Formats: sequence, structure tokens, C-alpha cells
Amino acid sequence: MNFKSILGVCLLTLAGSIQAATPSDFSTWRLSVDQLSLDSDKTASEGVDDSTIGLGLAIDIKRDHLVGGFGMYIGSIDDSRGFTQTVQDQYGNITEADSTVSVLSFFGEFGGSYQLLNEVFGELVAGYQTMSVDRSISNCSDCDSQDIPVDGGLYVKPRLKVALGEKYMLSASYMSYLSGDVTSGLVIGLEGRF
Repeated sequence: MNFKSILGVCLLTLAGSIQAATPSDFSTWRLSVDQLSLDSDKTASEGVDDSTIGLGLAIDIKRDHLVGGFGMYIGSIDDSRGFTQTVQDQYGNITEADSTVSVLSFFGEFGGSYQLLNEVFGELVAGYQTMSVDRSISNCSDCDSQDIPVDGGLYVKPRLKVALGEKYMLSASYMSYLSGDVTSGLVIGLEGRF
């Protein structure tokens, strides 16, 4: 039995034991550390690692048992095919600069939210994530740049939230991708109501 099958069985078991949450409307911000796993065949052909780690920032809006959200992710990927270019700074100093691979991503998601225990909430959302991966020299306006064709896609994300008092929550999510070049993701975040 593979991981996705086990995850599906766990979610179905969890769904059968869910308590009805008290209807509530609120919005949260989320600051997170995100790790995304990429298709290894695709990344090997482009000379980059099959994993990226970075920071996420999101807004979630909860109405009764529904939750929707949007956000962005900024990360980096280890690069085995980087390039070096001669650059000149604003003071006229000439140096050699190495390229880096950066990731910029935007996403939107929608799903259900349920109170599992007194201070524990479970969510199951589906979403779509865009992804732009670029090999370039940072802070350089005339330097070479290479687009690395790594596509985002549709995903399903179970998320567990634990309240830390009335204003803050810790959250942990697993993302399973249904399309694109991202295979999975893990998100650990701190959320605050506003």
C-alpha cells in the first residue's frame, strides 16, 4: 500500500469521526516554511535539485465549514549547472558573480474546515499553484537569465491546526499534487487571526 492510499484511508477514517464545529467566521494570515518535492526526471534534465525550500505567506478566510485562501511562496533550489558572469556594481567595482535558482509561486485553494477536538481543527482543501523557476544573478539588471520549465499544478492538501490561545494557531499540511512537476509538499506554519 503506497503513501497516497494510506493518506486516503486516514482521511476517510477521520471524516467519519468529525464533530460539527461551531459556525464561525474569521480570517487568518499564515507565515510558513514550505518544502516542495519536484519531479526528479524533470529537474535532472535541467541540472537542479529535486527539492526546494522557502517561505510562504497566505491569507485564509473561513465561513462556517468552508475555507478559502490564497498566497505566495518564495524559495531556492540547489543548482549544478549555474553560470558565472562578470558584473560591475554602482561604484565601478568589477567582480565575478554566480547564478542562483529562485522559485516564485502563487496559489489559491478552497475546501472544508472541521473542529476535531476542543483546540484542534482539520481542513481538507484543493487548490492550484503556479510556479516560476529562474536561474539568474540576483540584483543584476543586465545579466543573463534562464527560465527553467517547472510547472505547478492541482493539489489536495489535508491540514491540521492547533490553537495557541484565542489569536494564534500552529498548522501542518501535506500537499499531494495531481498534475504538474511538483510531486508533494510539506508546510509548517504559524497563523494569526485578524
